[in-house]
Amino acid sequence: MSANKEIALRFNDLISLRRLDEAFALTSDDVVFRGPDGTRLDREGLKDLLQYVWTLMAGPFKTEIVGTTCEGERVAVEMTASVELVNGGKYENIYHFLVIVRDGKIVYQAEYCNTKAADVFGDLSNRLITS
Repeated sequence: MSANKEIALRFNDLISLRRLDEAFALTSDDVVFRGPDGTRLDREGLKDLLQYVWTLMAGPFKTEIVGTTCEGERVAVEMTASVELVNGGKYENIYHFLVIVRDGKIVYQAEYCNTKAADVFGDLSNRLITS
């Protein structure tokens, strides 16, 4: 497995486990996370958003890697995720992440998913801190 692919997969694993300090240690200081709606977040913005969303979840995400492709610094990760919510509902989605790893650090990650599925979390727009 390529080092870049390992970094991308490890980052997603650590996020699922809610180990943010370890996850963000794999990113550059100026990392950019692009959400499915085009919103761009810095490290602190994504951290704040995740911490809020986690308050709505009854447990950790259950994820499954469907496939990966790695070409140079670009890593594509397809995965599914599901989680029980504190309100008794369930969130399920299919994701595609494009991760760019340069010099051993994630410098960019774009998320593609079914944004309609995320409606179970309500309006997150007031939680977005853009860079």
